[in-house]
Amino acid sequence: GINAEYGGKRQMCAPRGRETVRVLYLLSDVYLSPLCLSFVGQHSGHSFKPLDEEYEVHKKKITDEINALRKRLMELDGIKRDIEKNVETVKFAKEDRELEMRTVYDSMVKKLESQLKNKLNTLKGQKNSIC
Repeated sequence: GINAEYGGKRQMCAPRGRETVRVLYLLSDVYLSPLCLSFVGQHSGHSFKPLDEEYEVHKKKITDEINALRKRLMELDGIKRDIEKNVETVKFAKEDRELEMRTVYDSMVKKLESQLKNKLNTLKGQKNSIC
């Protein structure tokens, strides 16, 4: 249940301030003691609810919200793990493609250098045969 203490101070009945509250005056969110409720003429026709009962209602709502938030957090953690896995997969695929492209580039450079060398040798041979 609830002990009617907020911020370390015991909550006293709003109108009389002598007794610990036990009931919530629903119309204005004023907490009342059993003594105040005995003044029926002053509060006739008003709606009241036991403070412990109102506490349990709010506690259940908060507990349900916490459980829903925990479930959502677990879902988001799963999504985060999937994204991290996908990022790693893309990173490795990128590295593989870079390596493949470097290999092809190096092969092309070697082939062109070889062709250039052959042409230069041919030209040098033709030059020597003329001179």
